[in-house]
Amino acid sequence: MAPTEPVQGVIGDSVLLPVTYSIPQPPGILQIIWNHENSIVVFSEMTMCTTEASPTPRISNEYHIVAGRYQHRVVFYPENASLLLRNVQQNDSGQYTVTFQELNQSRSMMLVLHDPETASSDPDFTQYSQNEQEQNDRYNLTQFLTVRGMCAAIFILLVMALHCTWWRQARKRRTEIL
Repeated sequence: MAPTEPVQGVIGDSVLLPVTYSIPQPPGILQIIWNHENSIVVFSEMTMCTTEASPTPRISNEYHIVAGRYQHRVVFYPENASLLLRNVQQNDSGQYTVTFQELNQSRSMMLVLHDPETASSDPDFTQYSQNEQEQNDRYNLTQFLTVRGMCAAIFILLVMALHCTWWRQARKRRTEIL
């Protein structure tokens, strides 16, 4: 999914181009390409893995190439294919298209950028920016909780491994005593 309304932004700020996708049957490799006005912004090729224990696809060996003037200003989120543009300039406005090669799907959205003075005096734009900020905050919280959950799982596995090692050594000492 991609927004049907133009994505609004302020020159000099960051703008999120939100996208989501679902994969009915995960391909082995998924290529995602972001274009802006006929130039490639991001090319990403990901290996999609599923296991019996985890039937939902997970992304591994993901990499992306950011082209040209977007160097060091773009963050690509492979889990949902969204694109964050930092320090946007007037020439960043226009049509953006994301293509999912193996799924034969494309989605387009328009980015409209405003001068900071215009944006601060427009109450409709301020409301939109606040809604966008709330979405970004929710996304960041989700990312934080995911990382925190992964750290907790690793910690539990480490404690279990230490416990098993201790238990084996204790058992070995008991059999040596007997």
